[in-house]
Amino acid sequence: MSSVLLSTFISPQRTQSRPTRRNRSFSKLRHDPIMRYFLIVCLSFLFQSCIDKDKIPVNVLSKKNMQSVLWDLMRADEYVADYGGKDSTLNKKEKSIELYEQVFRIHNITRNEFQKSLDFYQGRPDLLKIILDSITNWQRLIMEKQYKSLSDSIKKRTKAI
Repeated sequence: MSSVLLSTFISPQRTQSRPTRRNRSFSKLRHDPIMRYFLIVCLSFLFQSCIDKDKIPVNVLSKKNMQSVLWDLMRADEYVADYGGKDSTLNKKEKSIELYEQVFRIHNITRNEFQKSLDFYQGRPDLLKIILDSITNWQRLIMEKQYKSLSDSIKKRTKAI
């Protein structure tokens, strides 16, 4: 009796007709468009994560060029802020636009190219931080150089007296 019970329990027909868990999930994936879409999205994220993160698109300024352009734009802003306060007839907004256009001409770029590059770097804060840190270091070095030359000239004057 036990062999009959056991044979009905483990019959080849029953094991073949019963789908395994793995087959059921694959079958669901094949027939369910939402699951298929989910798989495509997951795979695309996987491939995107494998792409070189430091690669900059062709239509975006390089880090070094962006650094130079931002440096010149900051200097233009400083000029307008410093001399705009002294000259009451100066229209600061017009002067800023004029100086920005000069900076773009000097660097052979357009306002749109700069805006696309700025948008890209703002979307990549890790790269923007590198650019802004290098500008800060650049400014610090220039100020140290100016301070040293100023202190050297003061020392020469005090020796002459």
